[in-house]
Amino acid sequence: MKRHTWPVLVAAVALLMAVQGCARQAERPCTLVAGSSGVSVGWHPNRFPDLRDATYELCVDRTCSTTTEDFSRRPLAQVSVDLPTTVGEARVKVHLTARREGASVPYLDESREATLTTMHPNGAACPPTLYRASLTLDPEKGLELP
Repeated sequence: MKRHTWPVLVAAVALLMAVQGCARQAERPCTLVAGSSGVSVGWHPNRFPDLRDATYELCVDRTCSTTTEDFSRRPLAQVSVDLPTTVGEARVKVHLTARREGASVPYLDESREATLTTMHPNGAACPPTLYRASLTLDPEKGLELP
């Protein structure tokens, strides 16, 4: 009888360890990485030498953000617009203009449609759910999707 006890005992211990391992995975706490839904446009300032001290306006549908900044001393420039987290995986119109100081007509006027994609910075089972799109600005091609 003792001969049959060991295999049963080993199987019971293995089953118990497997159940505890699954329970620990399910109880894993969410991290607290924050973020916002939105659209960003990035570019290399050295490829746009005429845009020093410009005022940039980035609009996504009817939500706009305006900034005046000299990006010429940075390796990368970026402007962005925050959107409500309820926006979902929507197709949006992205419009970027840049005006030089004192100019009434934009030096740069580019538009493109983009699709917001879902992001889960803390994992799929944890909040928040964000919707983002990133574009790049190219002097020859305008606004580009990655």
